[in-house]
Order: sequence, then structure tokens, then C-alpha cells
Amino acid sequence: MSFLLVQRQSILTRGHLKDLVEAIDANVIAINEPKRVKAGAPDYLIATKADNIEIGHIEAKDIGKDLNHKDYNEQFTRYKNALENLIITDYMEFQFYKNAQLYTAIKIAK
Repeated sequence: MSFLLVQRQSILTRGHLKDLVEAIDANVIAINEPKRVKAGAPDYLIATKADNIEIGHIEAKDIGKDLNHKDYNEQFTRYKNALENLIITDYMEFQFYKNAQLYTAIKIAK
């Protein structure tokens, strides 16, 4: 797969993820590419819509990528240790972390 195609796929799916998060709860906003935090630059910040209180972050990888692949270990460990509420996703599987511990994981498609 070419770099341009991967980059385009990522751009297209990110808008859909924002829409999904905001459709699940009308009281939240998903901010794509928020400002960096100490741990790095997670793809989304989830906050309350009314008063912009931070709820958590989302790190999104390309569709079908193995979220447990060793290439992601360093980044995911850094995010899990620094961010109280974190979702890691490939748009099909969602791993929910609370205080660096896996809380639950769900798959919405294969």
C-alpha cells in the first residue's frame, strides 16, 4: 500500500471516528489532533462539550493493524502510563484503558 493511500485512508477514517464518538454521547466533543501532552500526541482529545473538561484520549491506528504488535509497545505504554483514560483503536477494535490497566475491549467489526 502506498504512503499516499495510507495517509488518505487515515484522514478519511478519522472524521468517521469523530462522528461515532459524538453520536454515542451528544454531550462530548472529539478534538482531532489536539495540542501535544507530555506523553506525546494522541490523535483525539475527548472533552465535555459544555465546559471543555477533559475526559480522555484516543490513539487510532490504521484499519486492521494489530494493536498488540511490538511496534506500538513503546508509544502505547507511554500513553497508558500518562493518560488516565485512553482508548486505543484500529476503528474495528477498541481497547479501553483506565489508569494504565485494560478495562475492556470490544470489536465492532471484523
